[in-house]
Amino acid sequence: MEYINHNTETKPEKIRVVMVQRVFSHYRRAIFRALATHPLLDFTLLYGTEDGPGRVKNIENDPIVKCVTGPTKFLPFKNQAIYIMPHALDYARRGDYDAIIIPNDLYCPSAWQIHRAARKRNKRVVIFSIGFPQYKQWLRDKIRVYWAHKVDSMVLYSFAHRERFIKYGVPAEKIFVAPNAVDIDAIKAAEANMTAEKLVEFKKRHNLTGSLNIIHAGRMVDIKQLHLLLKAAVKLVKTFSNLKLILIGDGPLLEEWKALSRDLGISDKVIWPGAIYDHDELCYWFHSSDLCVAPGQQGLIANLSHSYGIPLITSDSPRWQGPEIQVFTNGKTGLLYRYTDIDDLAAKIEELLNNPARCQKMGEEARRTIFEDFTVKRMCQGFVDGIKYAMKV
Repeated sequence: MEYINHNTETKPEKIRVVMVQRVFSHYRRAIFRALATHPLLDFTLLYGTEDGPGRVKNIENDPIVKCVTGPTKFLPFKNQAIYIMPHALDYARRGDYDAIIIPNDLYCPSAWQIHRAARKRNKRVVIFSIGFPQYKQWLRDKIRVYWAHKVDSMVLYSFAHRERFIKYGVPAEKIFVAPNAVDIDAIKAAEANMTAEKLVEFKKRHNLTGSLNIIHAGRMVDIKQLHLLLKAAVKLVKTFSNLKLILIGDGPLLEEWKALSRDLGISDKVIWPGAIYDHDELCYWFHSSDLCVAPGQQGLIANLSHSYGIPLITSDSPRWQGPEIQVFTNGKTGLLYRYTDIDDLAAKIEELLNNPARCQKMGEEARRTIFEDFTVKRMCQGFVDGIKYAMKV
């Protein structure tokens, strides 16, 4: 459906949309490209030039995505950071757009100013939000609901969070879901270029031949709780002498966790490849692995492991289960362990490592789930539906 500007004799136009983000992160490239190439949209991404908290880095300029950048000011606040985006506010006041998508981020006061500036110009405002934290925050939840009422529409990651907003009185018709997704087209392309001979050579080069390999990929920050996996590995190596941990990522706790592996006497069992974003490389690491473990917050690693057909073991604590948990089915695509119970984590890992046939079946179901229900195309459609509703088209 084309957006029609009725003031110009039904001449078809694209909806001019600008999205405000803290950074242009690698894991958002696929969805931003999908929005930038959608036939209904003239899409612009507006983000800050500084890296985000936890070393979330900006990617190089993308030739497909039209971008506007500017400096972000960070103000320390407890163990968080408040961030202010003057260039985003200036764009809201003077830029050429029909609808603006802002984060429902309580640590970004610029979002409130952007909303006010857009309203003064009679522009449409859409909120893009993770929704609610899994643990209750009474005041913050009230503020999130307040902003949901104020904007024209909102786009969330999950249907569960949509239902929660509806229970708080936000009209159901203005809430849309764009399930978080990884770039499965890039994964398919990487796998198509990977041969059996290349995989064998890769395993030899990294001493992974004949070993049982557990993988984790993500930022090295506290919410990932990797110390629990390292401590569980101490128990597991007594049963599986050929165990290896592949811990991909970078972040402020990287050196601390490396030191912990040495203190625990398992440093020879751990591989630290660093941050990897390219599926041409990630593909070899995941296809060399038997299990994926996310002992704390799982995030997009749930989508990533499922996309590669690797069973996931993750925490049963709602505090650490982001909306991406919707791709996971306990007992079918992986297992839950009792959070902080290192013995139970080790037992769940041992259970699957001892049953490769079950691992394979779980991996096949995991991959089917992603490829059928959690694609970038579906995520893009959630945004488009929210934008169209806001524009009343």
